[in-house]
Amino acid sequence: MEKVSRTQKVVININDIVKIVHEASLSCYGVVGILDKGMVNYLEVKRKGKKEEAIFVKKMPNNTFTIDVFLNLSLDVKITETLSSTQEVIMYNINKKYPKLCKKVNVYSQMVSKQ
Repeated sequence: MEKVSRTQKVVININDIVKIVHEASLSCYGVVGILDKGMVNYLEVKRKGKKEEAIFVKKMPNNTFTIDVFLNLSLDVKITETLSSTQEVIMYNINKKYPKLCKKVNVYSQMVSKQ
């Protein structure tokens, strides 16, 4: 991995972040999948006719970002432990590529299903 000098600005690639979050989330025990944006009912999301995962990256003015991800969990897990563990895995994987630029990862579950 390349070392970045303090003067060099890291370019944040949203698609790259979404890919990292997707892979990290699905590798966690108890995570069945990532919700479709259309299933996240309290956010105003435009329907585009294609499936889009509910992974939201919000860029901040100081070249940092936050992440919100909505998951479908297995019925036989402790929800809080699974969400906490998934949050840690996502943050770890993001920090490998974008060190100290991700200020927070919010992980939610709106569905629980049998696997």
